Amino acid sequence: MLRFLHAAPAEGVSDADLLRRFAAVRDEAAFELLVRRHADLVWKVCRGVLRQEADAEDAFQATFLALARKAGSVRGGSAAGWLHRVALHAALKLRSKRIRSAELSDLPAPAGPDPALAAVVHEELERLGDRYRLPVLLCDLEGHTHAEAARVLGWPVGTVSGRLSRGRDRLRQRLERRGVALALVAITGSASGNLVRSATSAVGGGASPAVVSLAEGVLSAMRTAKLKLVAAVSAAAVGLAGTGAIVAVGQDRKPAESGKPVPVAKADAGKPDPAWNKAGEVPTAFPDIKPITLDEIKAFTAKHVPTVEVSDPPLRKLQKAKLRTAMEELASEIQFRQIGDPRSPFEITLIAIPQVAREAIATGVELSDRREDQRAWLEFGVGVHKEIEAFVRDRIRQEIARPSLVWTARRHRLDAEIALLKHAQQREAK
Repeated sequence: MLRFLHAAPAEGVSDADLLRRFAAVRDEAAFELLVRRHADLVWKVCRGVLRQEADAEDAFQATFLALARKAGSVRGGSAAGWLHRVALHAALKLRSKRIRSAELSDLPAPAGPDPALAAVVHEELERLGDRYRLPVLLCDLEGHTHAEAARVLGWPVGTVSGRLSRGRDRLRQRLERRGVALALVAITGSASGNLVRSATSAVGGGASPAVVSLAEGVLSAMRTAKLKLVAAVSAAAVGLAGTGAIVAVGQDRKPAESGKPVPVAKADAGKPDPAWNKAGEVPTAFPDIKPITLDEIKAFTAKHVPTVEVSDPPLRKLQKAKLRTAMEELASEIQFRQIGDPRSPFEITLIAIPQVAREAIATGVELSDRREDQRAWLEFGVGVHKEIEAFVRDRIRQEIARPSLVWTARRHRLDAEIALLKHAQQREAK
């Protein structure tokens, strides 16, 4: 029966059918088939990201244990996308744990591609969006033909071929920007029969405490990620309060040339401005301020974050310490977004970075004795929030995020621009 079911996924037994069967009556044969179908995909992710084979085996078992526990909620004709996401999170979580407990130099050298680079490949693959990610997973990592993938996904063969080609191109472009070769996707090796049996046994109660803990940790992180998306909406309200504090502290000073606002065009009163009334878009009042990069954040920190001096009163020492801490956290969050992190990069960007940026900017303005330094912090805030908005837009284009989430990022950016413009107008008024 297993051979018959495994003969071809398109012959009437889909992943969704097998998951429903397992969720309903705990059909072990159905679950074993799911493990066999996707074992190579999950193993390539786990073995590629982790240096030690024993760790990869734990992440492999934890991934399928998580699938068993969420069998009733996995959607789609193929479980490949869900399994890839969970396997990546499990491997990154275990890798992070190993790095915290030992220096990388103490770990054995990888037999294949550098695990850090393999992690980048799978992370960028995860960010493609299902319409491009699923064809790559099924054809390039599981070895399906275009016709087989089309039957699994319920798409025309031409659609699969076209999206596979575009998905490869997008993945290649994203990896080239990070200096990683696309060939790393083709991680060799396949899951052994012992691995399949171990995963099936783990679901039946044979999992070690470490595997159970890892599976629970990944599922908990995924639930938290969903809650963070909801919390992102309320974060905008916090941003309004933070902006008010910045404006109250900021003194009058005309922005530097790098932050020069767009001149107000002389027009008839009441005449609509087409650029600012275009549906779904809001332009910037400071086009010369560009989205900030990680290197620019580090350079700004070196220049504008003051050192704690012996003569500083306790309050100023605390403020300086808070400012440096916030800037270090901001750089760390931006860096994690670029190189990979067990947490969801999108939620980190939408919630953590704006909050940390607001605190840093407010503290930086408060500590600045010169008006030009206060202005520099406000301009820095505009650049950070432009970077966040650009990042969110990129995720929406990849169909990873809901289009409505750009509103949250846009409001943060508009708040930062309002603070900077009010700062300039106060100077002109005086």
